[in-house]
Amino acid sequence: MADNFWGNTARAVLGQGLAMGWGDELEARIRSMRGDETYEEELNMINDSYTQFADENPGVALSGEIGGGFLPLIGSLAAAPFTGGASTAGTAAAATRSLGALNKLRQLGTTTATQAARVIPQNTIGRGVMVGGGTGLVGGVGAGNPGDRFEGGTIGLIAGAVLGAGIPLTARAGGAAWNAIKERLIASDSMVDIGALRRIFDSVSSKGGTMQDVVNTMQADAYLGVPATIGTTTRQLTNLTDAVNTAGRGDSPAIIQDTLEDMRSGSRARVGDQVKDAVSDNNFYATQDNLITNLRRNADSVYDEAYAFGTVDDPRILNLLESNPAFQEAYKRAKTISKYEQDADILAGGDGYRFMLQGEGELPDVRTLDYIKRGLDDFIRKGFDGNGMAPAEANALKGLRRQYIDILDEVTEVDGESAYRNARNVYKGDIEVVEALELGLSDFSKPGFAPEQVSKLLNDFSEAEREVFAIGATRSILNKITTPSNEANFAKRIIGSPDMRAKIKLLFPNTNQSGYDLLEAALLREKQLYERTGKILGGSPTAARRAAVDQLESNPGAAEAAGDAIQSSFNPVSGLMSMAVRVLQRATIPEKVQERMAKMLMSESPEEIAAVVKLLEEYTAKAAPRAANIGRAEASTILGFAQIPPRGLSGQGDTSSFPVEETEEEIVIAN
Repeated sequence: MADNFWGNTARAVLGQGLAMGWGDELEARIRSMRGDETYEEELNMINDSYTQFADENPGVALSGEIGGGFLPLIGSLAAAPFTGGASTAGTAAAATRSLGALNKLRQLGTTTATQAARVIPQNTIGRGVMVGGGTGLVGGVGAGNPGDRFEGGTIGLIAGAVLGAGIPLTARAGGAAWNAIKERLIASDSMVDIGALRRIFDSVSSKGGTMQDVVNTMQADAYLGVPATIGTTTRQLTNLTDAVNTAGRGDSPAIIQDTLEDMRSGSRARVGDQVKDAVSDNNFYATQDNLITNLRRNADSVYDEAYAFGTVDDPRILNLLESNPAFQEAYKRAKTISKYEQDADILAGGDGYRFMLQGEGELPDVRTLDYIKRGLDDFIRKGFDGNGMAPAEANALKGLRRQYIDILDEVTEVDGESAYRNARNVYKGDIEVVEALELGLSDFSKPGFAPEQVSKLLNDFSEAEREVFAIGATRSILNKITTPSNEANFAKRIIGSPDMRAKIKLLFPNTNQSGYDLLEAALLREKQLYERTGKILGGSPTAARRAAVDQLESNPGAAEAAGDAIQSSFNPVSGLMSMAVRVLQRATIPEKVQERMAKMLMSESPEEIAAVVKLLEEYTAKAAPRAANIGRAEASTILGFAQIPPRGLSGQGDTSSFPVEETEEEIVIAN
């Protein structure tokens, strides 16, 4: 059988390469069923013949095994024109054969095909390790004799894993080298655009993203009134923009920094406009002036009607004025108020007469008694504020004032209606609206002013009070933005506090919660943009930034490592890898490409953005299927190489005449 050259050649191609080393078992099984020899006898004869053939014709044997291993790839390439590169027949067949072979090993404690498929990583290199290792395992076991399959399987597993990782690295390093050469030798506008688009596309797709994700973010930004630039839409693109800025070649830093600084400088105004548009765009101070003017106008009208009642002759009231110290002090305060109003009226061209009060010993009129009430109000307010009488004394005086007012309402009734009571009710309504406005300004943004307090107030307020409270709250928020602070992120000052977010949400009626959602989304995006632009513009170079720049420029260190790995595994391609590594070691991203990237990433106007998006979508349409084809080709190549059985390393050694030196050489080749 030793002279069966063509038969053993077929065994190399079909049995050892295509069948991953299981061809001898299959042939032995068929021969034993048809002949007189047992399976073991047939297997030993086949192995002896093939071992002798491989010893005498090492080049033919190795070429046949490699060629058989690559048959799936050849089939894949041949089928590509008819399948559109979708799922090539060769690749599918190779995967099926590999997993089917794994299924054969269940009795040896290996995983099932289904389980194997579940654990294969998605990245190409990781997938290469898994597929190459698994295929090498099958091939190694198949190449071994029944008693020594474990040794062959172990060697095949290691060799296949190394090859599986190495092939994608080789291909990618070579591709990077070719791209670097083209960018330097062919510096046309088209090549510059392609170089920029390729890096942006790689950044977008690095974490499974797509251009549609970028477009969706930019559309949302435009709707929210937030500046839209491609370079700040995603974390990956932000990192890319940072790398381009840090590399610092040509006009790239100026393009990026000018755009982002303008974006940051406009943050305060945008945040303010978003709050005003969402909550209330009414001017606080104009509203306050209008409310006070309206208050005075209404008060003058209704109180003049009440004061027209004239004097009051009631012993209860007269007794208070004569005997109670607080009322006597309040009368003094009333006279002071009266004097101020008289003087103001005289300066305005009047005679001041209408503001005069009744003197001591005279029956008081309603004006005098109302001015005394105003004096009591002042005492009570100061008492509760701790600026006059004790709080307990102020509280007692508050109860006395209530009784005093009830008597006034009673004695001024005409036909069951008191003009004084009506005047107070009108004034109370007006003053409460003013107070609601001022409360929104003074208290809304205070950390101690809890959402629960705001909710209770709004429930108790009239519709007019709720409206002006929102105006005051808006001004309070705007003051929070403009007040000097260590926090320069203006949106974060507002939206960064959970309590503040809850209080703002309460300003929106239940029928307009979508308005709050839009405001929150806009502020959160503004907060994020401020942080991302700050990351790009601020700080000194770090290890992470240097790594990002290395990655941007094809990272010569990684390419060299890939080259070393492959050179140690594939002697035939060492020269090519050495050249690729040398090219990459000298490569830096061309200045024109970097500047074009900066312009694309910092596109601002709708026209610029639309143009860049169109280019990226066109590039994506071409790059995606290309990447898929490359991935399938890598997988097929991994299977092809890994299926080469590690001859001379398993049970075949028992019948092989290979010397020790040649066995060691085969280890180098197999690995």
